[in-house]
Amino acid sequence: MRNGDLYKMTSMVKTGTPMEEVLHTYRNRYSADEIWSFFPKKEDPKKAVKKKAARKKVAEAETETDPLG
Repeated sequence: MRNGDLYKMTSMVKTGTPMEEVLHTYRNRYSADEIWSFFPKKEDPKKAVKKKAARKKVAEAETETDPLG
């Protein structure tokens, strides 16, 4: 992938351009998989909060059951 194209794609994503538009713009030069390989999938904020709460519950449960802790 050319550096100029990667820079343009990155700036498009940072400014809030939907990924569908980025994929459409560069569809003739690169495959969708190749473009997605440079942009990690972002996690849904609601799922991230749920995961954090689940981790916290597990940590609390471990400290409660640990007789030495």
